[in-house]
Amino acid sequence: MASSESTPASAYAIERSAEPAGVDVNFEGRWNAWRARGRAHDRVIRRRLRELLPAIAIAGVIVYVFILMW
Repeated sequence: MASSESTPASAYAIERSAEPAGVDVNFEGRWNAWRARGRAHDRVIRRRLRELLPAIAIAGVIVYVFILMW
């Protein structure tokens, strides 16, 4: 192929696709750490909701009884 001729697009695509994608060797460790943080966050939120929901229900009953019933 002479230097003035252009490279076909398919040949360029083959050359580009043969390059390494950059393997991330630490991915699994980071992914497991991310999931562990997510599980810990979920536990904290669920505990807060278990503590707050009864108080919100009682406040709703008080609002209903004292404001809406008058």
